[in-house]
Amino acid sequence: MQYTAETPQGSITYELTRKSVKNLNLRIQPDGTVTVSAPHHLPQQEIDAFVCKKARWILRARQRALDTVQVAPPDFSCQIGDEVQLLGRTITIELGAGQPPTSASQFGPGVLQGDHLILYPARSDTKGRMLAFRRFLDVYAQQLFDTLNDEIAPLFAPLGVPKVPVTGWWMRARWGSCHTGSQKIILNKFLVHPPLQCARYVLVHEYAHLVYPNHSAPFHALVQYMMPSAKEQKALLARYSPQYEKTIGISAKEP
Repeated sequence: MQYTAETPQGSITYELTRKSVKNLNLRIQPDGTVTVSAPHHLPQQEIDAFVCKKARWILRARQRALDTVQVAPPDFSCQIGDEVQLLGRTITIELGAGQPPTSASQFGPGVLQGDHLILYPARSDTKGRMLAFRRFLDVYAQQLFDTLNDEIAPLFAPLGVPKVPVTGWWMRARWGSCHTGSQKIILNKFLVHPPLQCARYVLVHEYAHLVYPNHSAPFHALVQYMMPSAKEQKALLARYSPQYEKTIGISAKEP
């Protein structure tokens, strides 16, 4: 059910769900919708007061959500002429027939030619095209992460940090994760969409956790030292949001 709270910053409409929870929870959805879950017994005026208290944060977060770059349109179906973002570039999808030609720009069932991605699906229906596109992303992401690992690992070698395996996962909320115990790094495959420097920044960030397994001041100083443009890349990355999970059946998870 929708409610509206009057705040000093203006009216804020939110969707309220009553649940068997102990605390109030507030979220901003990708489309800018404000959702609140609250205990069954909590009076409505207390919920409105909570929204008022969070008004400034809500408005900022909602604007960030509305400004977010989507990496695929909501009705994305891998048809000829569809456009996607690949390392910050707009790439137009085309469809080929038969087997993809072997070339340096081949990534699974996809071949990159300039600003065009030619997909060679095993089946010509929508599901076949989507499966081919997903396989292309899987292969492209891992090759990208391997290349970046070869580039960034040597920067940390003087600190006694070994080169560790970097694996790609589809993740729901994180761009990367460092597992200091098992000595491995996991990167979100959605990093194939923002500009290349964003993926570099995330990998530098995760490698820095092998030195400082926290977000302390020395950790941030190390990230900044290794990548002077880290703050700019972090801000740029914040404009991107994964959008393929529902369109091609990606099962996002957390490490």
